Amino acid sequence: MKRVIHLLTTDKYSGAENVAIQIVNHINMRYTDVECYYVSPKGDIENILVSYNCKYSLIDRFSYFQLRKLNTRLEPDIIHAHDFIASVMATICFPGKKIISHLHNNAPWIQKKGIFSFIYYCASARITKILTVSEAIENEYVYAKKLKDKFECIGNPIDTMSILDKAKEYSIQQQFDLIFLGRLTKAKNPDLLRRVFIKAIEKKSSIKIAIVGDGEYYQEFENWIEQNRLGTNIKMYGFQENPYPILNNSKVLVLPSKWEGFGLVSIEALTLGKPVVCSNAGGLKKIVTKDCGYVIENENVDQYVSEILELVNDENYYERKHNAALDRAKDLNNIDQYIEQVYREYEIEG
Repeated sequence: MKRVIHLLTTDKYSGAENVAIQIVNHINMRYTDVECYYVSPKGDIENILVSYNCKYSLIDRFSYFQLRKLNTRLEPDIIHAHDFIASVMATICFPGKKIISHLHNNAPWIQKKGIFSFIYYCASARITKILTVSEAIENEYVYAKKLKDKFECIGNPIDTMSILDKAKEYSIQQQFDLIFLGRLTKAKNPDLLRRVFIKAIEKKSSIKIAIVGDGEYYQEFENWIEQNRLGTNIKMYGFQENPYPILNNSKVLVLPSKWEGFGLVSIEALTLGKPVVCSNAGGLKKIVTKDCGYVIENENVDQYVSEILELVNDENYYERKHNAALDRAKDLNNIDQYIEQVYREYEIEG
């Protein structure tokens, strides 16, 4: 039996962690010749792993010595590393092992020659395959042409039935016109998000907005809401292990990201029939169509607000995009094919 460890660098839970958990669980459930473990530093993630019944082995901290001990303890055959740092460290700490690098976003370092892009290029000599969640990552990586044979775009796992089931796990009373769902980080463009919210409130004083997620800008958002007396319009939920009931009680998802790898939350919204108003970052421009949402090519606050208010105020317009969102999600559902594709990667002889 082959043993695969899914290596992540933090104890937080977000998009990449979600994908890793899905892969571990589905591979372990479907195949008898591969055993997967989720590996990351100890912390909040353990509660998530337990709730998902995910096989794991946590380390005290993400360091060379901890990873070398892990290598001795688990004796993995394949390292499936889920970000830049994990990929580079895997090439150092697991000599002789097959390494798969899985890039979940097209961070700025990818796009220009510099220390990070060069280190990753050097580390790629030890990497068997580079999996990406969107073609944008390969297209934007400055050294991509030198590594062309190693790249493969596999997207993200979409399990629409699981999302629909989780949306029913609990109920909330409040209804929201608009929701932001994700970590409040630089990648999500928090400044533009605030400007969109302010203008939407100016145009429609009764609008209700939910913010679901934590991140380094969380406290700044809380302070901004308090200072501008926006508490009657905006409710912050913080991190939610299952955010889907809140998403289900919202009408429109807004996602003005500076960069994205894939944009999984957009499909989660579409699955629940929620139109998506977003930037054209990463995979979003291939997920969201004019029928089920609106992709904005630049940071134009007026365009965001205009589309949001039309969806909120015009029931017929909303209904058309709501129905198109449901249809689009059905087209994107791919969990069976995705897991089979990942499993085949584990069969590649390095």
